Amino acid sequence: MSEKKLKTAILGLNEGGLELLEAAIETGLYEVTAVADSNPEIFERVAEKYQCGAFEDYRQLVMQNQVDVLFIAAGSTFAPNISNRR
Repeated sequence: MSEKKLKTAILGLNEGGLELLEAAIETGLYEVTAVADSNPEIFERVAEKYQCGAFEDYRQLVMQNQVDVLFIAAGSTFAPNISNRR
């Protein structure tokens, strides 16, 4: 019986974020559906690798995707007010 993979997105593609993403994929439980980062070169490369959506603005990622899991590996320069949102 095959299990449905969890639709997953990640905010922040720094070294830690990429390691987290790779570890999650290796489990076989996650399907990457979207990525976001402030660096277009990075998010485009990662999106191409995983054949998923790419965003520079994390708010667009959240609004345009229904995900089961959202990993947040963003530093304060990417989304300084993300923890202050209510």
